[in-house]
Amino acid sequence: MDVRDIAQGILQAVCSDCRGIYNLGSGVPASNLELAQRCIQTLRSSSEIVMTGEKDPDDKVCWDLSIAKAARNFGYAPRFNLEQSIADLAAEIQG
Repeated sequence: MDVRDIAQGILQAVCSDCRGIYNLGSGVPASNLELAQRCIQTLRSSSEIVMTGEKDPDDKVCWDLSIAKAARNFGYAPRFNLEQSIADLAAEIQG
């Protein structure tokens, strides 16, 4: 998820007449391993992912939360995919 999308979603929610609990995110689940792999790929890094060998109790947890209610009720639609978010963050850090 990209903070720019979350900020836009919060603004949309506040400016609407909708009430309730909403999930804001990208709408596309990604594990920590996938995130690391996409960082390496997007940034064309030669970094390697090193696994500790320790069992992660959350390894099988999938945080796939639906954004359909927010999309339906106040038009929430993420604009930034993961690769763009990674590239934009890297560009900001590098100055």
